Amino acid sequence: MGSFRRAVKMLPLFIVLSLALLGALPLRAQDEANITAVGSGVVAPLAQAFADASGIPLNLEITGTSRGLQALCSGEAGLAVSSRPLSVEEESSCAAQNISFYELLPGFNGLALVSSTGSTFAQCLTSTQLNTLLAPTAANQITDWAQVNPDNAADPLEVILPTLESADYALLDSLVEGDGLRSDGITATSDEEAISAVEANPNAVAVINFENVSDAVRTLQLSATAAGCASPSAESFANRSYPAAEPLFFYANAEQAASGALRDYLEAVVGDEAATIVADTGFTPAPAAILETGRALLEDGNTGREFSRYVSEFRISETVTGTVNIGGAGAGSEYIRQATTAFTSLYPGVTINSSLLGTVDGARRLCNGEVDIAVFFTPLTDEQLANCEAVNVVPVTLNLGYNAAALVANAESEYLQCLTLEQLASAFAISDALPETWDQVDASFSADPITLFAPPAGSFATDLLLLASAGSGAINRNDDAINFNSDFLYRAAATANVPGALGLFDFNDFLEVLESDQQNIQAVSIDSGDGCVEPTSENVRAGGYALSRPVQLVVNQSALVRPEVQSFLWFIAGDDQYDLLLNNGITGVEFSEMQARRNTLQDAFADATAAALIVQPEATAEATEEAAPEAEATSEPTEESAAEAAQQAEATAEATEEASS
Repeated sequence: MGSFRRAVKMLPLFIVLSLALLGALPLRAQDEANITAVGSGVVAPLAQAFADASGIPLNLEITGTSRGLQALCSGEAGLAVSSRPLSVEEESSCAAQNISFYELLPGFNGLALVSSTGSTFAQCLTSTQLNTLLAPTAANQITDWAQVNPDNAADPLEVILPTLESADYALLDSLVEGDGLRSDGITATSDEEAISAVEANPNAVAVINFENVSDAVRTLQLSATAAGCASPSAESFANRSYPAAEPLFFYANAEQAASGALRDYLEAVVGDEAATIVADTGFTPAPAAILETGRALLEDGNTGREFSRYVSEFRISETVTGTVNIGGAGAGSEYIRQATTAFTSLYPGVTINSSLLGTVDGARRLCNGEVDIAVFFTPLTDEQLANCEAVNVVPVTLNLGYNAAALVANAESEYLQCLTLEQLASAFAISDALPETWDQVDASFSADPITLFAPPAGSFATDLLLLASAGSGAINRNDDAINFNSDFLYRAAATANVPGALGLFDFNDFLEVLESDQQNIQAVSIDSGDGCVEPTSENVRAGGYALSRPVQLVVNQSALVRPEVQSFLWFIAGDDQYDLLLNNGITGVEFSEMQARRNTLQDAFADATAAALIVQPEATAEATEEAAPEAEATSEPTEESAAEAAQQAEATAEATEEASS
């Protein structure tokens, strides 16, 4: 990606050490014309680059990240730069000093593992395989690629590493066990040298700065999360699905940034030229959406965490107890069953009762307070919302994703490129006169025999197609025209071999079919009255694709203050549960959205707690009024009643501590 930029990544070591000594000296006070910036030596070149580009003087002191954040939270510095997010303890320190801060994220320091374009070893490395390859214990022990992955040939391997004192070496070291990296690796003094080495040896792997990756090399993937193999990119750095990257945070004192030089400087950090400045300094610019969010934070005055909320996330207590009741649509039963089984196996103190008897029953029981969570495929109706409101139940909707089905047709049957819902109902649903050829479905179609390849009867893909095309209660045909098979790749291959054939899939399987090498098939668009709509993830999410529906959990807000309900919802929003969604036919969800879901949950927990505090005083006032006559009759409490009250208060305090742990 352009010229080699590794050399500008850190200030020269002797300068870093000299400036680090300043950490022992009093930091210069912030004034209107100059900015006192402290913190990470990794981020320092970028901080200086923004100062140079904007023409704003910067008093830059490299103190290290921890010392820099300490200076920010004590009010000694207006700006701290950091290669990690602010810790919970550091955030508390800022709060104790009444220091509000802006958190901006203009870029990342990202690494790439590269090999020759002629390399044959596996392109994706798991965390375990990366450790096997690079850990100190690998030196002179892990010498061929089959030892890293038994699927590889036993070709001798060679590892090219960054220099020991570089930031890239330190970042790579943080990903593997032990102190340092394997000692028998070849040290490259530049990324250009490293690339030349792998070009000359197809069994070599090198670690370089991501910004220096080019088409001259093959870029390896890393698998460290439930998302699976991830390639290095600004997006994978931001969503943390690719582990070999570190964020470049700018934390600024919000009061000092209200105006003046610091304000102008921060606007440059997220300004129109920010991405260019970050790239020219040898780092990877943050995605445009992150820079836009940063600009909005400054404009709206929104302080606190924005890009590192994962640090202060809710934590599930190992001793959590309680009962969660779930109702709603029966079509969500398998997902709920698997989710509850996985959750209760880890947290046996929680009992989950699920009784999914349909959306009407679920809405009634939710509004009656009989269930805490209900599964729905459509929003609550106005009548259902009114019923909830009448009994002071506030429903909170959490989106899980979408159920969707899709079809592929034999590519030779061009008339099947787009089908209406009526045509689908005629082909798939039982009727008094089942069509046997396609011209009986539509006179303009060919007289090819109707041949359908579908998942086993009762699958949600079949149910969804029938519901969307023929309505509730429709039953799929069960004659010789339809062939049931659970292997979606078989259904795709069979469709390709038969003119006039249609294959039905759940949407995630359909996406895999499109990525396969299957020839002679075409995706079928659906016309629900407004023209042909292609089966794409974008159209599913937009709501315009007829064979799809949203999957929602609607929660009684009052239940969101209970640890057992919070814990279950947090569990299913975890990165490790991403596969659970996909395996149960829930689509339209990117792995990166799991973090956003947890952010939404934290906001919902906070809102529920605030709502409960509003209701409590009212209830307390009413209870006090009712108790008043009795209080008049008893002028003084007895010693026994006072002791009982003290014991009750102590028990309540203990229970509160357990619930909040």
